[in-house]
Amino acid sequence: AISLNIGGVNAYRGLEGHITVMYVAPWAPDQGISCAMGYGMTLPKRRSAILVLPLGFAHPAVVARPFPWAESAWAAREHLSLWELRDWQGWLADRLQLPFPALVPDLSSGELAIATVAGILRVSADEARRQGIHFDCRLGGSALTLGATALTPCDIASPNAALLAEYHAYRERVGPPPDHYRPAPRLLLPGGPREWRRE
Repeated sequence: AISLNIGGVNAYRGLEGHITVMYVAPWAPDQGISCAMGYGMTLPKRRSAILVLPLGFAHPAVVARPFPWAESAWAAREHLSLWELRDWQGWLADRLQLPFPALVPDLSSGELAIATVAGILRVSADEARRQGIHFDCRLGGSALTLGATALTPCDIASPNAALLAEYHAYRERVGPPPDHYRPAPRLLLPGGPREWRRE
C-alpha cells in the first residue's frame, strides 16, 4: 500500500508493530496496490482492540443514522417515559443475540480487550431494577462479570449495538440503579468465587 497523507512516510516512522485502520482506495489494482486515504487510527498492539469499532463505518446507512431517542427533544421525552416502565433485563434477554464479541475493560492490563459476552446474569426483576443488568463474559480462559454499561459490541452496526446503546442512553439520563451492587470487574478463575462490592 502507499499513503498520500500529509506526513508521507514519515508519519509511520517508529511505528513498527503498530496496527492501523483507515480508508483505502485502489491505486494499482492489477498489482494489488491500494492507497491509504487517511482519517484513520494507528495504535500499538496492546491498545489495538478499540480499532474494531471503526470497521462499522463500512455500513454508513446504519452508523450515520441517529438513534430514535436522539432525533428531537420530543423523542427523548417519549423514550424516557417508555424506559422508566421497561423491564430492562427481560427486554435485553429477549432481543440480544448471544454470544457476541464486545470491548470490555481488562483490569489486568489497564486496556480495553475483546471478550465474548456469553449470557445475561439473571436475577429477579426487583433485583435487576435495584442493581442493574450484568453479563457473564469470557476473556481468554477466564470469566468476567460486567454491567451492561461496560460492554460495547465490536460490531457497531449490529442490532446488539443498538440495543445496548439504548440501555446506555437510559442510564445516562437517569443515573445508576438506586442500590447498585455488582460483581467486582476483575478477572476470575473459572469456577472461582465472585466478590460483590458497591459501585
